[in-house]
Amino acid sequence: MKLNADDLRQVIELLAIAITADMPVTMRNRIADRLEELGGLHKDQSPTAGTHCINLGNLLRSLPPTH
Repeated sequence: MKLNADDLRQVIELLAIAITADMPVTMRNRIADRLEELGGLHKDQSPTAGTHCINLGNLLRSLPPTH
């Protein structure tokens, strides 16, 4: 089975949610901060990848607290 870029992006988003879902909010926010920082650094070289990193950081930050 071959994944296209959009399928791969969705898989990465779901994995990120699954991995961070039970983490304390402070730890999840640190991961989100780093993703957003990386997205900002790479947005000029690769706008799509940079935007996806930023969006994934925003998504992780928007998850409801579990602790």
